[in-house]
Amino acid sequence: MLKNYSPRYEVMIPAETEIRGIEYYELKSQIKKNDKLFNVYHIFTPSHELNTSEFAILLNGLCEDCKEQGIETLSPNEMEELKAMIRR
Repeated sequence: MLKNYSPRYEVMIPAETEIRGIEYYELKSQIKKNDKLFNVYHIFTPSHELNTSEFAILLNGLCEDCKEQGIETLSPNEMEELKAMIRR
């Protein structure tokens, strides 16, 4: 879900560097620049760090994915009530 719906950042890190302290990332490619090898990663923002509007995007995406799989979700009115509670 985070890959599809959370903000992501792209970073270039020397290939020999061990990634630590980052929860969710994915290696996208490797590039060579000035005879040095770099890994290009997408880093995904963890859900507990999302702001209200970012979390709403994640929640809406999750509901749409559930509906596509035939999984019952809250009604649109129930969703709006939850969103109103979060905004308070």
